[in-house]
Amino acid sequence: MIDESSHNIEYDLLRFASTIEANDERLEIITKLARKVNDWQVVISNAETDGIAPILYKHLLAANFPLENAVKNQFRALAIRHRHATPTRIRECVRISDLLDTRSIPSVALKGIALANDLYPKPELRPMRDIDLLIPHFAADAAKSIVIEAGYKFELDQPSRFMAHHHHLPNASKLVDDLLVSLELHIDAISGDAPGSMRYDRLLKPPRVISSNYGELRVLDHIDMMNQLSRHALEPGTRIKLMSVMDILGYANKYFSDIDWPILERKYPYLPVFLGLLDFVTPLPAQLRGFILSDTSPSQIGELIPTLRSLNVSKITLLKACQTLSSPPEWWFRSYYGVKVNHRSRISAIIEHRLRIIFWITRRLLASI
Repeated sequence: MIDESSHNIEYDLLRFASTIEANDERLEIITKLARKVNDWQVVISNAETDGIAPILYKHLLAANFPLENAVKNQFRALAIRHRHATPTRIRECVRISDLLDTRSIPSVALKGIALANDLYPKPELRPMRDIDLLIPHFAADAAKSIVIEAGYKFELDQPSRFMAHHHHLPNASKLVDDLLVSLELHIDAISGDAPGSMRYDRLLKPPRVISSNYGELRVLDHIDMMNQLSRHALEPGTRIKLMSVMDILGYANKYFSDIDWPILERKYPYLPVFLGLLDFVTPLPAQLRGFILSDTSPSQIGELIPTLRSLNVSKITLLKACQTLSSPPEWWFRSYYGVKVNHRSRISAIIEHRLRIIFWITRRLLASI
């Protein structure tokens, strides 16, 4: 529902627009919120940052909302940009994947590249910053050489000394059709900070194959996909990306009948709880509403645990940083550890969280040596 007392109508509009398909009821809510917007520049800027500018524009057009010409022109400009950038990245991803295949190195497209063709009505409705490919960890050096042969240049090192054991190689980039295309070769689909691992040889099921306008791509199977998208969405930061929310709910909704939910819950018990808590960010599709466990709203909806970098550990004591991390936003805490309301799992989650903080700090200290 809409929080009528909300002091941030602009963000409420973005929240309710974070759906791949909007029915008449959702379009009516979007229209109601759009009429109350005070600053469309804030809406456009934040929509682009959250990766939902194209889908927001699509919904506003579907609702026949009367945008001012200046605002409409900005939306159009962003749409044109993504209409050029997204196909270019997909084409490059297929090309690199095919090159790796010729050397017997399999690869799996992750995140935006995987979802733009599989989930969205048009690929340009799903913006992306780069190309993410998962490769077998033992083939990293060979894959890097192939990417260099394809004209990409790798950064000499990770952007931080604390990322020495990162889950992907340093960023590679190349200018393609006047667009700087960035490529990340992952040896693990999940950050080393998150619980578990998702290396190529540890996937629950073999990758699926999907088609694009430029060729076929391998993507994660359903349970691996749901876990990878969710763990990525809950990584430390400021606030969950609405594009991630749209990806997760859109995927769960489209493949609801194909996902083995009992196996998913046994393997990743946090995930059904997280799905239910996403309803506080944007309303769940009808067939996913069974995941909602409580009408009691947690505090700090959508807020993430802060990154160590944002805490500026160099200017505060390590003890102070640990104290801040030990009291994360309630919405994130319940989502990350799958904590149900008034459930004994909360105590074990608190212990697990404190151990994870120690792990995060130790991991960075070891990486800096």
